Amino acid sequence: MQTLSEKVSTLKPNSILMLASKGEWSLHNLLPLLLNISGPANVSIASFSLSEEAVRGFLLLKDDGKTLNLRCLFDYTMRSHKVDLMLFLDEIADELRTTPNHAKIMLIENDDWSIAVMGSANLTPNPRLELTAVFANRPEFKQVKETFETAWTDAIPYS
Repeated sequence: MQTLSEKVSTLKPNSILMLASKGEWSLHNLLPLLLNISGPANVSIASFSLSEEAVRGFLLLKDDGKTLNLRCLFDYTMRSHKVDLMLFLDEIADELRTTPNHAKIMLIENDDWSIAVMGSANLTPNPRLELTAVFANRPEFKQVKETFETAWTDAIPYS
């Protein structure tokens, strides 16, 4: 059975990669692997929930220069349910907003790559079956980005 890293390494421009996990990985584990392919990029993420592991991963990616700009969009309940993590993330993310959200989206953009990720995996460890689709330099990127941008525009800035 291939590891997540091995599966992601097969991503090519103009391709779609389908991934599944039963607790082996979560959305935040996928991000650094994709940034290794794309190079430094602007990253936009939407998720319902958040873990400390994910926030610490964002910090490492920022410190390593792999994220040029990080925008994070979470469900509005995070304002009261995970205050400590949101305050931590607010120090790392370039922009942080909340809105009624259950979508799991990740956008990775630079001059060479436009990668859209969507699926059921959050930024938290989860033993359940999770499915994820990765679209590299494909028309689907534009559709996923439009969905994210609409939610972003309607969202409330965290700080």
